[in-house]
Order: sequence, then C-alpha cells, then structure tokens
Amino acid sequence: MLSIAGSGVDMVCAPTMMQFPNGKRQRRAFVSNTRVSQAIISSSLSTQSMFFHRDFILRIGGWNEALLRWNDWELGIRALCYHPKVEYSNKAYHTIHLHNDSITGVSFSQDYSHLRKAATIVEELLLHANLPHKELSASLNALAAKLYLLSQQLHIEKDKNAENDAIALAKRLTV
Repeated sequence: MLSIAGSGVDMVCAPTMMQFPNGKRQRRAFVSNTRVSQAIISSSLSTQSMFFHRDFILRIGGWNEALLRWNDWELGIRALCYHPKVEYSNKAYHTIHLHNDSITGVSFSQDYSHLRKAATIVEELLLHANLPHKELSASLNALAAKLYLLSQQLHIEKDKNAENDAIALAKRLTV
C-alpha cells in the first residue's frame, strides 16, 4: 500500500498501465520531471498517476470541479506550480481499460469549449505562479505548442472555427 503520510512528500507520481480491448497491455508513457513546461506537453500527470498528501491537495485548492475536460492535466500543472516535494515511483498502481465509452470524450471538436476553458485557466495559473522567468516563458510556449497541436486535430475534424480560435490563443501565448 502506498502511504505518504509523515514522509514530507507532497505528491507521488507513478506510471499507469493501459489495457486495450484486444487484451494487449502496455505501460503508458510517463515523464519523471517536475518542470511545469514538461508537464504541459507530456500530459503524463493524469488522475491515475498522481497521489497527493491531503494537506497539500487542500492547500492548492483541490479538484477543479468547473472543468469537464483536461481537469487532471490542470491539477498536475497547478500542483507543480506550488513547488511540491515530489517522489516518483516506477510501479504502475492503476490499469486504464480502454473502451468506446471513455469519459475522455468523443472528439476534440465536440469538447473544444471545455478544452479551451482548461487552457485559459492554465494560462492564468502560469501568469500568477511564482515561476522563474525562464520556466514561465518555457511553460507559456509549451501551452502554445499544445494549442497548436490541438488546432491540427480540430483541422482533421473539420472544425474551422475552433481551429482558428486555438491558433489565435496559441499565437497570443508565444513568448
């Protein structure tokens, strides 16, 4: 059993396993890095891969219930902005069973308003975080890159309005 009580650790990060409908199992890509800019791009801090000390999670505001998509991504970034003491584990504690009814959503286009809201919240978080200038610049550029990647997916899904909006957000963020 994982316990971080009394250890001085604020957050434990660990990889997860994925189980595909055909029965194949694979370790999900995982990046052991406390840089905010890296977490923005890698998205490896997901609900299944983060464990928090109760006092720390309460101090940083807990789960953002206003977000319906990318909520765990936002939480991981917000946590790192508070400079936690992080421990990384190589053990996978969870298995994600992939299926057609995933809560992740059907398409980026259909969920764009929720994704945009999460990106905007992360932008505000970065601008108010106590990050060194170099890491702030890298993080804003990472967020812009994530939005450019999203715009390409929106292009594939033929949602020109959302695609243009994501590109405009990305351009505004580029430092």
